[in-house]
Amino acid sequence: MAENKNKNVTHEVTRGSISLLISCLSQPGWGKRPVDLFAAGSLLEELDGQFGADVQPESSEDEAGFQSWAIKKVKLELTEKQREAAKAALKYFAEQGQIAPTKHFCSIGEALGLE
Repeated sequence: MAENKNKNVTHEVTRGSISLLISCLSQPGWGKRPVDLFAAGSLLEELDGQFGADVQPESSEDEAGFQSWAIKKVKLELTEKQREAAKAALKYFAEQGQIAPTKHFCSIGEALGLE
């Protein structure tokens, strides 16, 4: 996947929004074009490399601890193709009513220009 070149936009989003994005991109149904699926695959690979174990805490039983983890801001760098794929995935699941209107959805949605 040679998508790694042409990085052009960096967004500041919450850790919770990265977790939401990974969840959406990993699900079937949203991607209809191979170009979107390739972009999503390269983005998922990069997110795993960039955030690794930091993507989600080991336990979410401690709600205050989980919220403290989730609200921390991180930088997300995307190519235009990755941004479009991420936007398509989030839009698909939002329109299906499968995403709650949380601060994390708003964080990634605003960063991607989701309407």
